[in-house]
Amino acid sequence: WLGMLVRFEGVRVRGMPSSSKGRYTATIDMGTVAADDSIALSNELFDLQQDGPVLEDGTTFKAVTGVLTYFYGFKLAPRSADDFEL
Repeated sequence: WLGMLVRFEGVRVRGMPSSSKGRYTATIDMGTVAADDSIALSNELFDLQQDGPVLEDGTTFKAVTGVLTYFYGFKLAPRSADDFEL
Protein backbone atom coordinates (compact mmCIF):
# COMPACT_ATOMS: atom_id res chain seq x y z
CA TRP A 1 0.00 0.00 0.00
CA LEU A 2 3.00 2.32 0.23
CA GLY A 3 2.75 5.19 -2.22
CA MET A 4 -0.91 4.47 -2.93
CA LEU A 5 -3.91 6.67 -2.32
CA VAL A 6 -5.92 5.18 0.57
CA ARG A 7 -9.00 6.18 2.56
CA PHE A 8 -9.28 5.61 6.31
CA GLU A 9 -12.78 5.70 7.78
CA GLY A 10 -13.69 6.59 11.36
CA VAL A 11 -10.48 8.50 12.06
CA ARG A 12 -9.87 9.84 15.59
CA VAL A 13 -6.78 11.82 16.61
CA ARG A 14 -4.92 10.46 19.65
CA GLY A 15 -3.04 13.08 21.69
CA MET A 16 -1.88 16.47 20.53
CA PRO A 17 -0.03 16.89 17.20
CA SER A 18 3.73 17.28 17.27
CA SER A 19 6.03 19.48 15.22
CA SER A 20 9.73 18.83 14.76
CA LYS A 21 12.11 20.10 12.08
CA GLY A 22 9.29 20.92 9.67
CA ARG A 23 7.41 17.68 10.22
CA TYR A 24 3.93 18.10 11.65
CA THR A 25 2.15 14.89 12.61
CA ALA A 26 -0.96 13.81 14.49
CA THR A 27 -1.30 10.19 15.62
CA ILE A 28 -4.42 8.27 14.60
CA ASP A 29 -6.16 6.34 17.41
CA MET A 30 -5.94 2.69 16.40
CA GLY A 31 -7.48 1.18 19.53
CA THR A 32 -5.17 -1.27 21.26
CA VAL A 33 -2.18 -0.45 19.00
CA ALA A 34 0.46 1.53 20.93
CA ALA A 35 0.71 5.21 19.93
CA ASP A 36 4.33 4.69 18.79
CA ASP A 37 3.17 2.00 16.34
CA SER A 38 0.04 3.80 15.09
CA ILE A 39 -0.24 5.50 11.72
CA ALA A 40 0.01 9.30 11.86
CA LEU A 41 -1.38 12.09 9.70
CA SER A 42 1.54 13.91 8.10
CA ASN A 43 2.21 17.25 6.40
CA GLU A 44 4.31 15.69 3.61
CA LEU A 45 1.97 16.80 0.78
CA PHE A 46 -0.13 19.52 2.41
CA ASP A 47 0.46 22.07 5.19
CA LEU A 48 -1.77 20.54 7.87
CA GLN A 49 -0.69 23.00 10.53
CA GLN A 50 -1.73 26.17 8.70
CA ASP A 51 -4.27 25.09 6.07
CA GLY A 52 -5.76 21.90 7.48
CA PRO A 53 -8.55 21.29 9.97
CA VAL A 54 -7.90 21.66 13.69
CA LEU A 55 -6.13 18.54 14.90
CA GLU A 56 -6.20 17.92 18.64
CA ASP A 57 -6.84 15.02 20.97
CA GLY A 58 -10.24 13.50 20.21
CA THR A 59 -10.85 15.25 16.87
CA THR A 60 -12.82 12.86 14.66
CA PHE A 61 -13.41 12.59 10.93
CA LYS A 62 -15.81 10.43 8.97
CA ALA A 63 -12.87 9.64 6.68
CA VAL A 64 -9.41 10.89 5.70
CA THR A 65 -7.84 10.19 2.30
CA GLY A 66 -4.15 10.45 1.53
CA VAL A 67 -1.00 8.80 0.26
CA LEU A 68 0.43 6.11 2.55
CA THR A 69 4.13 6.78 3.22
CA TYR A 70 6.86 5.50 5.52
CA PHE A 71 9.53 7.55 7.30
CA TYR A 72 10.38 6.16 10.74
CA GLY A 73 6.80 4.90 10.86
CA PHE A 74 3.72 4.78 8.66
CA LYS A 75 2.10 8.10 7.75
CA LEU A 76 -1.06 9.10 5.91
CA ALA A 77 -0.35 12.25 3.89
CA PRO A 78 -3.53 14.13 2.89
CA ARG A 79 -3.22 16.23 -0.29
CA SER A 80 -5.58 19.09 0.63
CA ALA A 81 -8.31 20.08 3.07
CA ASP A 82 -10.76 18.25 0.79
CA ASP A 83 -9.24 14.94 1.90
CA PHE A 84 -10.88 15.36 5.34
CA GLU A 85 -14.56 14.34 5.60
CA LEU A 86 -16.36 15.61 8.71
